[in-house]
Amino acid sequence: MDTHVVDITSLTNPCITRSRGKEAALKLSPYIGKYRVAIDLRNAELVSLSYLDELICRYLDAVDSGNIVFISNKAIDSKLSKIATARSVTIHCRNSRNKEYIAPTDSYLPPTPIFTNTKS
Repeated sequence: MDTHVVDITSLTNPCITRSRGKEAALKLSPYIGKYRVAIDLRNAELVSLSYLDELICRYLDAVDSGNIVFISNKAIDSKLSKIATARSVTIHCRNSRNKEYIAPTDSYLPPTPIFTNTKS
């Protein structure tokens, strides 16, 4: 399968909010299944966690199987790690030297919910 590289700023700019993540996902849909898609996140000034989460949730199977790869940097890797943990998904990444790796799962999530309903 050929790889199609997409600069994230060509999908939406700025790359913040869940609704913009949905918009980016819709613009990616013609490529999913036809290509292995490499999403280059390095040119965006800011990529929010909610934006990435929405984009990844739209294509969980493609992300988990490595058909969507994120070209990333250390700042964005931490966000991808949080999503990998929260969604129990394997996120495939590539650095600027084309070396592929898996975003590590993050241990930031506590074993019990942070918020609980105290009203009876």
